[in-house]
Amino acid sequence: MPNDRIKDAPVTMCRRASPFPPCRPSLLAPLQVDPDRWLESLHGRAFARTVRSDGTVTVDDLRYDVKQELAGQVINLVVHAPDQVFNLFQGATQIKRLPIKGLYGKVVSFEEYVWLIRQEVRSDRHRSPFTSLGLHQASLWA
Repeated sequence: MPNDRIKDAPVTMCRRASPFPPCRPSLLAPLQVDPDRWLESLHGRAFARTVRSDGTVTVDDLRYDVKQELAGQVINLVVHAPDQVFNLFQGATQIKRLPIKGLYGKVVSFEEYVWLIRQEVRSDRHRSPFTSLGLHQASLWA
């Protein structure tokens, strides 16, 4: 019978005069959000990058200064989440530690978090679709 399916359906949203049971408190939005918490899931993960001729590497379209002497060489950037830094290694030798760019650095209210996310979406709309593919226009003068 159709009504049997309704009784067994999981609760997915709150509605007035609904045949579903009332919403559980766990479905409510949190009061505060740590927008940098995702970094914990990457702790210890390494990202290989080739150092550019100007001594920088790029992670997620953000440039990090390494050393110009390392231009053309591959280095590893290892995420250290507790300190919110990249540990840079060339082979087994640590070169330096760099703060990870683009982090918020604080816990925010849910409303502020929604506002921040909306700002990010707006700025991503203006980004060239080729940058997300790792394609960049080469300088004509270099």
